Amino acid sequence: MIPTIWIVLKGIPLDSSGKTSRRQLDYWISRMDPQTYNLVTDIDRNAVLRHPVTEAERLLKHACSVVLNVSASDINLARSFVANGGDSISAMRLSAQCSADINVTVANLLKSKSLVEVALKSPVATDSAATFSEDFNAPFAPSSMQQWFFNQLGQHSIDESGYRCNQSFYLRMNKAVSVGTIRATIAKIVETHSMLRACFYKETDSKRMQIIPQPSASNHRFETSMLESYADLAPFAALRQQQLLVNRGLVFSADLY
Repeated sequence: MIPTIWIVLKGIPLDSSGKTSRRQLDYWISRMDPQTYNLVTDIDRNAVLRHPVTEAERLLKHACSVVLNVSASDINLARSFVANGGDSISAMRLSAQCSADINVTVANLLKSKSLVEVALKSPVATDSAATFSEDFNAPFAPSSMQQWFFNQLGQHSIDESGYRCNQSFYLRMNKAVSVGTIRATIAKIVETHSMLRACFYKETDSKRMQIIPQPSASNHRFETSMLESYADLAPFAALRQQQLLVNRGLVFSADLY
């Protein structure tokens, strides 16, 4: 690698064998005060501090301040990312830090001659949140994977216990959370993820359709129960499995023990 900064010293620390002591150099650099750091990294003493002009420059300067752990007033957009104290590792961190607001690549950070140039190459992110409206209770065809599952049933009914394909798991709470909070969280999950409300029905003997009802308390089940032991969980869970019906609903339930 080609050094980007040269530091002139009056003397080089040596080890017992007369070789350069990298340990002492690393120790000195790690304990360098901000004034000395600014002195040795200020390649162009006459460089004018460049303040943000565009939104991309403002976002980039703020992100550099956070990632490099320096005051925003010390970030000079007229200098390169490396000259401002960055390296390949902090470039990756900065790219991740900016991902929600500005599209900054590691390559641009390390190759550009100034942060202004980086900002020019980095478009400001637009609101990419999906905006759509659902047609509630409007029939539409199942996906290929869903259709594959129904094809495996043949003439069997999806009400039969041997032809269920439910998924279930247990979660242990590591801190106390109120029942109301958990109830509201479950309701929000079902509201956000439409397929947790989906129902399937037969349009013809060989064709099934699905609908998504509007979010409501009747779209899912949340109950609390007091059990004496873990042995009581198995029959209780089996009952819940039998109560899930993809052709009529419900298709999602949660229990707090």
